[in-house]
Amino acid sequence: SKLEITAVTRDAKNESWGRLLEFDDLDGTHHAWAMPMELLKGDGAEYRGVLLSMGLQMSTMTKARNLLTQYIQIAPAEQRARCVERTGWHGSVFVMPGRTIGAADERILYQSAISAPSTFKHRGNLVDWQRHVAAPCVGNSRLVFAVSTAFAAPLLHITGMESGGLHYRGNSSTGKTTALRVAASVWGGTEYLQRWRATDNGLEALAAQHSDCLLLLDELNQVDPRAAGAAAYMLANGSGK
Repeated sequence: SKLEITAVTRDAKNESWGRLLEFDDLDGTHHAWAMPMELLKGDGAEYRGVLLSMGLQMSTMTKARNLLTQYIQIAPAEQRARCVERTGWHGSVFVMPGRTIGAADERILYQSAISAPSTFKHRGNLVDWQRHVAAPCVGNSRLVFAVSTAFAAPLLHITGMESGGLHYRGNSSTGKTTALRVAASVWGGTEYLQRWRATDNGLEALAAQHSDCLLLLDELNQVDPRAAGAAAYMLANGSGK
């Protein structure tokens, strides 16, 4: 595959240097990944695995692998960009894994050691969402509350308010998951919905990927009751270990 290094990235402290890698897969779908340079350490198997999972075609020869690492490390790129490791507000711009909204003095990109498919999705238009999702919520306080919470999430930082958590409680099949799915439609559809079933470290990483955004966790009964309280407190408090 034709792999292009289109920008050099670094954070606000001029650390966490990286490269913006771009290529097209066999279906013609364009991929862009801001890769931390630290992944080039060792034999580079970690970064090659990510590129392979994204659809990059590469040689299996040892010499070719070494040349690929060398190319990524020394190929010149005129453009510069600032990288961030969490979503949400960074100055006057709002960063998501695949998109940055707003203008800044310098391009800002989300940089991660992995390139998992983003759950932030776009489908249709605002009018369709208002007609087919928002309008049917009228008169149902739970659904209106869920949608309102989804829109409130990115405003907490602007208003200087603290984060927190809201819990839907009730018997099975009474609409709890439906309410979460309605809220998820604001950010990316049903795949945006996450599960409680994860370790503390897993939930912490998940929260970092939803910083200043809505984090939806379903099926509380799947988590160890002894860990549920501590995990909920950690998430609502907004700071991890």
